[in-house]
Amino acid sequence: MPEGVHRKVSFSQVAKWMLRNADGRCTRDAEFIFFIMKRHLIQAVNHAAYIKVHRNLVPENVTITVDRVKDRNFVKTTLCDGEVGYEALAKVRGSPAYWAKAGNDVFAMIRRLGPPTWFYTLSMCEKIWHGLIATLQQLDT
Repeated sequence: MPEGVHRKVSFSQVAKWMLRNADGRCTRDAEFIFFIMKRHLIQAVNHAAYIKVHRNLVPENVTITVDRVKDRNFVKTTLCDGEVGYEALAKVRGSPAYWAKAGNDVFAMIRRLGPPTWFYTLSMCEKIWHGLIATLQQLDT
């Protein structure tokens, strides 16, 4: 880059650089890796919630003011427990919103491409999913 030109670098870019660095000191400390992951998830949730509020994607009957945002009860009941809080977690791996989106993506691929030729799962619980076993047996015959 030319001199005097500054480029914004996100936290996730810095974290990737630190973890992929040839030095390897950052990869030896498990607590540091969990700290990076936690900070990244907090930033993702904050960013998603900010976008929802900024674009007025909160329910129509709710007016957001500074005093209301300072009130923890308002934030918990209106923003966190409602649809806004649920959708803000869609990018956080492991959250219910994330898996709902992943499931919808799978169903869309099945509708578009047809049923899969191979079905592979890494879950330890597939033996207790009686509906899954019955469906796979029907497909096998």
